[in-house]
Amino acid sequence: MEFRLLGPVEAVHDGRLVPLGRRQERCVLAILALEPGRLVPAQRLADLLWEEQPPLQARAAVQAMVSHLRAALRSAEPAGPQVVTRGGGYLLATGADTVDLHRFRARVTEARATTSLRTRADLLSAALKLWRGPALADVADERLRARLCPDLDELHLQAREDWLEARLELGEHDEVTEPLKYQVAEHPLRERSQRLLMLALYRGGRRGEALASFREARRLLVEELGLEPGPELQGLQRAILSDDGDRAHPARTGLGQTSPAQLPGDIVPFTGRAGQLAELDSLLSGDPGSTTAVIVVAISGTAGVGKTTLAVHWAQRIRDRFPDGQLYVNLRGFDPSGSPTSRAEALRDFLDAFGVQPSQVPPGIQAQAALYRSLMAGKRVLVLLDNARDAEQVHALLPGTPGCVAVVTSRDQLSGLVATDGAHLLTLDLLTPDESRQLLARRVGANRVAAESEAVNQIVDRCAGLPLALAIVAARAASEASVPLSYLTEEMGGSLGSLDADDVRSGLRRVFSWSYRTLSAPGARLFRLLGLHPGPDITAPAAASLAGVPAGLARSLLAELRRAHLITQRTAGRYSFHDLLRAYAAELVWLDETEEQRYAASVRLLDHYTDTADRAANLLHPGRHAGATGARREGAEPESIADLDAAMNWFTAEHLVLLAVLARAGADGHDAHVWHLAWSLRNFLDRRRLWPDQTSVQHAGLDAALRLGDRSAQALARRSLGRAYAELGRDHDAEHHYRQAFALFSELGDDAGRAGIHMSLGMLAQRQGRTHESLRQHEQALTLFERADHVSGRANAMNNIAMNHMELGDFQQSLSIGEAALALIQKVGDTWGEASTWDTLGNIHHQLGHYDRAVDCHRTALELVRQAGDRYHESLALRHLADAHDAARDPSAAADARYAALEILDELDHPDAALVRAELRERKAAV
Repeated sequence: MEFRLLGPVEAVHDGRLVPLGRRQERCVLAILALEPGRLVPAQRLADLLWEEQPPLQARAAVQAMVSHLRAALRSAEPAGPQVVTRGGGYLLATGADTVDLHRFRARVTEARATTSLRTRADLLSAALKLWRGPALADVADERLRARLCPDLDELHLQAREDWLEARLELGEHDEVTEPLKYQVAEHPLRERSQRLLMLALYRGGRRGEALASFREARRLLVEELGLEPGPELQGLQRAILSDDGDRAHPARTGLGQTSPAQLPGDIVPFTGRAGQLAELDSLLSGDPGSTTAVIVVAISGTAGVGKTTLAVHWAQRIRDRFPDGQLYVNLRGFDPSGSPTSRAEALRDFLDAFGVQPSQVPPGIQAQAALYRSLMAGKRVLVLLDNARDAEQVHALLPGTPGCVAVVTSRDQLSGLVATDGAHLLTLDLLTPDESRQLLARRVGANRVAAESEAVNQIVDRCAGLPLALAIVAARAASEASVPLSYLTEEMGGSLGSLDADDVRSGLRRVFSWSYRTLSAPGARLFRLLGLHPGPDITAPAAASLAGVPAGLARSLLAELRRAHLITQRTAGRYSFHDLLRAYAAELVWLDETEEQRYAASVRLLDHYTDTADRAANLLHPGRHAGATGARREGAEPESIADLDAAMNWFTAEHLVLLAVLARAGADGHDAHVWHLAWSLRNFLDRRRLWPDQTSVQHAGLDAALRLGDRSAQALARRSLGRAYAELGRDHDAEHHYRQAFALFSELGDDAGRAGIHMSLGMLAQRQGRTHESLRQHEQALTLFERADHVSGRANAMNNIAMNHMELGDFQQSLSIGEAALALIQKVGDTWGEASTWDTLGNIHHQLGHYDRAVDCHRTALELVRQAGDRYHESLALRHLADAHDAARDPSAAADARYAALEILDELDHPDAALVRAELRERKAAV
């Protein structure tokens, strides 16, 4: 049997309509079919059927309607879907695929995920054919439809625009022009529809009509909204005026709506390379959008010759020609750690930069590469792939659309890119003597260079035109302005000699060692020990633990290294190496430090990060399940984390470092640190919704725990994996890890751990619409938390139970349990748990008609969730507050809350932004 909601409400069996009775009975069926397989409380049905005031016998009336429906469905198909009575409500026992509305949503989602334009167009066409008129056309007015399916009309419009856009991109501009005119006539204030119509007219050779369409769109926007057209509509008008409209594409929806700006800062002052810059500029002498292929530039050369410096400088010069974004990744192809950036890691970072949600990233590198290229279709993006190991590492990261430019740097010649991608090769030679002198003059001072020309000639000769060597010498000279340059040349001694790729490191060692020998003994020791740090950068507190010295001394030593140009400070308080200097430091630490000293320094560093992460995680989640960290090695000092904001800031700043440290610890066999660091990262990765990182981190933690034979650690890691897989929509994998964790906690007799798994399974069941199962799991969690005397766990379980009772329509019991949960959670100072409980109480008071009280509850929840530092849940709290303001008849306050939520969701590039925009439009239209 099929249920149709997209138009008049119908049930169809074997091609025949099932007689459904009166309007209200059909409305009951529609409400149940909107949530197939999920219990709908009888009270909710009554509230929806009688919007003003349900009659005294409302429950009996609903029961009678359900009885009539049940008889009608059974008469048509005795073994088919039925309306089931359960507890205090009813559910339609059928799958979502039997309801046209859910099939529509599924096909739109599938269409947006595919990279094939033809497949997308076909899926959207099939979805749109399901529509027979306004949803619930014969049973619901606008107000009830807004309550039952508030986002559906907007999704329908977006799907139609997606379909027209796909056909337009397939070259069917003539065929879509009339449908677009109809779309614009029906919805004249939708700028995306206006853009599509303009582009279709222009591509059909009707340039004048396209410009006239813009003028009409502008007139309507100004008259109706008091707003000028947005930048994309105005940009298309300018492109058409300049007869350049073929490069303009409609704004994309769904996946990837941000314009990344990832280029590193330019090197100031930049010296030399005039010929190479002119050669690069000549590649863009025309309009990159007018080319028929992607422009790929491969800059190769020996280590330290300035490939990255040149590439970044040129990229910064031309960035304005790429308004859709600039991407950057350090591929670490020749990093001394031996761990280059994987193609999958780089692709995921690029997809993140375009705003693709983790759940939208397809499995497999080929599918991810296809999605990446699809996102850049029709856009002008500059991609800088730095320090590539070989052509194979690069192929999947190259854009596939004309108008984009990719710049690749590598010590490898990358000749393979010429054959496969038509790359332009630029081999970077050493600086000429004149360019070397210019660099020194810029860094040391022109007068000083002119006054000691002979010494300068010797420096130029001994640095052999290598920018990195010259920069180190210039740093030493600039720091000792009173010392003659001739004295420095005597100290340098020797010559770099040949700088072939095979022996560049041995040649550079002389310059490095010359600068290294000028360091103080503590400074030299810190430089060596920095060779043990996995990168990408380090702070003074971490350096202090690495060296086992006070933080103040570490800061002084880092400043000394920076003055010697042996490290750089890319951002305030964070220091990094050139990879050649990192390799040099790694050589020294093995030559000049004993195995015992290296081990002690490595463990101090791990203790620093692990213990600081533990402190920060405790602030993110007070009362979390703790694991033993073991004794801290002397000299390792964790950072002091003052409050929740400081904890989130620390994790944010150290995120990439912690991932690198965890990987290095695993490779070196420090398993206890690995699993504990993974457990501490759990809450941060959860709040930032970094689910791919969460899965890789927790798998590392689980592997370490298995090697240790630590069943408690295994249980914690599996619980974290379950959570990550649940958020990624992989419910089967989530339940598998939850069950495994539960068995481990049971073996250990850990009641609090078992309770946590019941909570996780309860939330999984709740999301699947199995409210009674969710309630059962949460009640079991409460029993175990009580047995373990775990106060915050009890409170959070009670809050979840209150939510379950609210969903089942038992509002008084829900309120009683929620208030008891609040009293408990306030005793332990769990900010996040308290915010969640206030939010639940606000929803309960809303259902009870206590609208002012609901507003107060949601305001308190909002204040607390802001303290917790979770931006997404802050947007949810604002939306709940807006709903309460609406119920309390304060539309102005409701609008303010929704606009604040929308700002956050736009900042996060979250798909929920479309829902909030639809809510704002609907409420504005209702005024």
